[in-house]
Amino acid sequence: MDRRTTTTATTPLQQAAELLGRSQQLLRAASAEATVRSTTAEQVRRMSTEQLRRDPVLWAAYTRGWDDRTAVFLRATSVNLTPAEADRSRSPRRPVRLG
Repeated sequence: MDRRTTTTATTPLQQAAELLGRSQQLLRAASAEATVRSTTAEQVRRMSTEQLRRDPVLWAAYTRGWDDRTAVFLRATSVNLTPAEADRSRSPRRPVRLG
């Protein structure tokens, strides 16, 4: 009796093709799962502060943003402008108040 007729013959090429097919299935499943779990910028904008605080990465980004904004504000308000510089810094739409 010939062994190839009683058992399923699989060549190394067939095995590789089966492994490749299975790998592609796993990759598609993992990609779909990652898409479901990902957080979009729009979702983050709608989150409350408490929701942001629960996620260490989102909370770090949130506090970093406030730290950066505070530093910009402090730099902008700590500058001692001369009167001539102060006049140049006014918005052209904002009238200068005299008196």
